[in-house]
Amino acid sequence: MWTQWCAGGRQTVFLLVQVLVLKFTCCGRPNILFIVLDDFRPIMRSYGNQLIIAPNMDNLARNSVVFNRAYTQQALCGPSRTSFLTSRRPDTTKLWDVHYYWRKSAGNYTTLPQYFKEHGYHTESFGKIFHPGIVSGKTTDYPYSWSVFPYLPSTQQYKMK
Repeated sequence: MWTQWCAGGRQTVFLLVQVLVLKFTCCGRPNILFIVLDDFRPIMRSYGNQLIIAPNMDNLARNSVVFNRAYTQQALCGPSRTSFLTSRRPDTTKLWDVHYYWRKSAGNYTTLPQYFKEHGYHTESFGKIFHPGIVSGKTTDYPYSWSVFPYLPSTQQYKMK
């Protein structure tokens, strides 16, 4: 999937697991890779900390835009992700917890991936972009935001024992 960036002249927006944005020019329009990290402290080399050794992330950061001033609207994953993906504050989305789907409780707002999808891009989600469950309509906002159903791999193998 990663090697078929322009297969069939199709544009692709990959939205993954808020720190880096990477653009490639291909087929006349940029392909966009948007990496979202949850519960992440800026302790990588790209943020000036030498503690973590992650050469692939360091290389990606050197060739990307690194955001050094990222803030959250709500100290909870679902409302925070919905806020930055819709460009609306939790007071507007009426989402302060994970018990409601914002499209039903506040309004049918256009999300960032939905905007790209509606403008001819193919959008895919790998991992956690919207918080899974009720807060994203139990479909991580498919089919509104995504061209195909989101891929949510199991993380149980990494669970601490």
